[in-house]
Amino acid sequence: MSLFGIVPPMLLRSSMVTISSLVSLLGFWLAYQSSDRAALGTSKNQLESWARSYRQQMKVVSICVLFSGLLSYVYALGVGAGSMAFVMTISVLGSLVVLISPLRLVSRRMVLVLYVVSFCLEMAL
Repeated sequence: MSLFGIVPPMLLRSSMVTISSLVSLLGFWLAYQSSDRAALGTSKNQLESWARSYRQQMKVVSICVLFSGLLSYVYALGVGAGSMAFVMTISVLGSLVVLISPLRLVSRRMVLVLYVVSFCLEMAL
C-alpha cells in the first residue's frame, strides 16, 4: 500500500523522522505563539499575528499538530522509541524556539533549507 499510489511505503517510513520533527516544531511554535505568558513583541509576519489574534483556536490546533507529530513518530519508530523520540524532539526544539524566537534570528527560509538538507541526508544514509 502506498500514499496516493505515488510514494512507496518504505520511502515514506524512512523519511518520517524528518517530517515528524518538522510537524513537532510547527506544533510547538504554534503553542508558543498562542501562549499568554510569553512576552511577544509586535510582528511583521502574517502567520505570527494571525496565530496571536486567534489564541484559543490556535491552542486546539497546536495540540492536534503535536499529537499528529507523536503519531508519526510512533508509526516510524514504534511505540517506545517513537514516544521517547517525540519527547526528546519537543525538549530540544522547544528550548530552541523559546530561546531563539524572541531574537528573530531564524527565518522561515532558513528552517526550510535546514529541513530539506536533513531530508536529503536521511534519504541518502
